[in-house]
Amino acid sequence: MKRLFIINCGTYPNEVLVAIDSNYNEIVSFLKKKKLSLEGFEKNKKIIEKNCAYQGSVMMFKNGYLLLQIKKYRNSWDWYEVLIHEVCHVTQYIFENREIKDDEAFAYQLEYLFKTVRMRVQQKIKKK
Repeated sequence: MKRLFIINCGTYPNEVLVAIDSNYNEIVSFLKKKKLSLEGFEKNKKIIEKNCAYQGSVMMFKNGYLLLQIKKYRNSWDWYEVLIHEVCHVTQYIFENREIKDDEAFAYQLEYLFKTVRMRVQQKIKKK
Protein backbone atom coordinates (compact mmCIF):
# COMPACT_ATOMS: atom_id res chain seq x y z
CA MET A 1 0.00 0.00 0.00
CA LYS A 2 1.51 3.29 -1.11
CA ARG A 3 0.61 6.16 1.15
CA LEU A 4 1.71 9.78 1.41
CA PHE A 5 0.37 12.13 4.04
CA ILE A 6 1.43 14.96 6.31
CA ILE A 7 1.00 15.03 10.07
CA ASN A 8 1.59 17.90 12.44
CA CYS A 9 3.63 17.44 15.58
CA GLY A 10 1.02 18.63 18.01
CA THR A 11 2.74 20.98 20.45
CA TYR A 12 5.68 21.64 18.11
CA PRO A 13 5.40 23.49 14.78
CA ASN A 14 7.16 20.85 12.67
CA GLU A 15 5.33 18.80 10.08
CA VAL A 16 6.20 15.27 9.02
CA LEU A 17 5.72 13.97 5.51
CA VAL A 18 5.08 10.26 5.92
CA ALA A 19 5.99 8.32 2.77
CA ILE A 20 5.05 4.65 2.83
CA ASP A 21 6.39 2.59 -0.08
CA SER A 22 6.86 5.79 -2.10
CA ASN A 23 9.76 6.75 -4.34
CA TYR A 24 11.38 10.16 -4.83
CA ASN A 25 9.22 11.13 -7.82
CA GLU A 26 6.03 10.26 -5.95
CA ILE A 27 7.14 12.33 -2.97
CA VAL A 28 7.97 15.37 -5.12
CA SER A 29 4.71 15.01 -7.06
CA PHE A 30 2.77 14.93 -3.77
CA LEU A 31 4.53 18.07 -2.53
CA LYS A 32 3.81 19.90 -5.80
CA LYS A 33 0.16 18.81 -5.74
CA LYS A 34 -0.18 20.17 -2.19
CA LYS A 35 1.73 23.34 -3.22
CA LEU A 36 4.33 22.77 -0.52
CA SER A 37 7.97 23.83 -0.54
CA LEU A 38 10.46 21.60 -2.31
CA GLU A 39 13.34 23.32 -0.52
CA GLY A 40 15.92 20.69 0.31
CA PHE A 41 14.17 17.83 -1.46
CA GLU A 42 15.63 18.35 -4.92
CA LYS A 43 19.22 18.78 -3.75
CA ASN A 44 18.88 15.63 -1.61
CA LYS A 45 17.42 13.49 -4.39
CA LYS A 46 20.15 10.83 -4.26
CA ILE A 47 19.87 10.43 -0.48
CA ILE A 48 16.07 10.19 -0.61
CA GLU A 49 16.28 7.61 -3.42
CA LYS A 50 18.85 5.60 -1.46
CA ASN A 51 16.66 5.72 1.67
CA CYS A 52 13.82 4.08 -0.29
CA ALA A 53 15.79 0.83 -0.08
CA TYR A 54 15.90 0.85 3.73
CA GLN A 55 13.19 -0.43 6.06
CA GLY A 56 12.81 3.14 7.30
CA SER A 57 14.58 6.47 7.49
CA VAL A 58 14.10 10.06 8.64
CA MET A 59 15.52 13.29 7.25
CA MET A 60 15.07 16.83 8.55
CA PHE A 61 15.13 19.81 6.21
CA LYS A 62 16.02 23.44 6.96
CA ASN A 63 12.39 24.54 6.65
CA GLY A 64 11.49 22.30 9.63
CA TYR A 65 9.89 19.56 7.54
CA LEU A 66 10.75 16.01 8.38
CA LEU A 67 10.53 13.16 5.88
CA LEU A 68 9.74 9.75 7.36
CA GLN A 69 10.17 7.03 4.75
CA ILE A 70 9.10 3.49 5.49
CA LYS A 71 8.83 0.33 3.40
CA LYS A 72 5.60 -1.20 2.17
CA TYR A 73 2.95 -1.60 4.85
CA ARG A 74 2.49 -5.02 6.41
CA ASN A 75 0.13 -5.58 9.31
CA SER A 76 2.87 -7.14 11.42
CA TRP A 77 4.87 -6.44 14.54
CA ASP A 78 7.98 -6.04 12.39
CA TRP A 79 6.43 -3.14 10.45
CA TYR A 80 5.21 -1.38 13.59
CA GLU A 81 8.63 -1.87 15.22
CA VAL A 82 10.25 -0.07 12.27
CA LEU A 83 7.61 2.66 12.56
CA ILE A 84 8.23 3.25 16.30
CA HIS A 85 11.99 3.24 15.65
CA GLU A 86 11.67 5.94 12.97
CA VAL A 87 9.16 7.97 15.00
CA CYS A 88 11.73 7.96 17.81
CA HIS A 89 14.21 9.59 15.39
CA VAL A 90 11.58 12.19 14.41
CA THR A 91 11.09 13.01 18.09
CA GLN A 92 14.86 13.23 18.60
CA TYR A 93 15.19 15.72 15.73
CA ILE A 94 12.40 17.88 17.16
CA PHE A 95 13.85 17.89 20.68
CA GLU A 96 17.50 18.34 19.68
CA ASN A 97 16.55 21.24 17.40
CA ARG A 98 14.91 22.97 20.39
CA GLU A 99 17.48 21.77 22.95
CA ILE A 100 14.73 20.13 25.02
CA LYS A 101 15.93 17.55 27.54
CA ASP A 102 12.66 16.49 29.18
CA ASP A 103 12.16 12.70 29.18
CA GLU A 104 8.46 12.89 29.97
CA ALA A 105 7.76 15.39 27.17
CA PHE A 106 9.81 13.16 24.83
CA ALA A 107 7.71 10.12 25.77
CA TYR A 108 4.43 12.00 25.21
CA GLN A 109 5.63 13.31 21.84
CA LEU A 110 6.76 9.85 20.75
CA GLU A 111 3.38 8.41 21.74
CA TYR A 112 1.50 11.19 19.92
CA LEU A 113 3.43 10.75 16.67
CA PHE A 114 3.24 6.94 16.69
CA LYS A 115 -0.50 7.00 17.37
CA THR A 116 -1.13 9.63 14.68
CA VAL A 117 0.75 7.74 11.96
CA ARG A 118 -0.73 4.38 13.01
CA MET A 119 -4.27 5.74 12.94
CA ARG A 120 -3.81 7.29 9.47
CA VAL A 121 -2.44 4.02 8.11
CA GLN A 122 -5.23 1.98 9.66
CA GLN A 123 -7.91 4.38 8.33
CA LYS A 124 -6.63 3.73 4.82
CA ILE A 125 -6.85 -0.03 5.35
CA LYS A 126 -10.46 0.15 6.62
CA LYS A 127 -11.52 2.15 3.54
CA LYS A 128 -10.45 -0.67 1.19
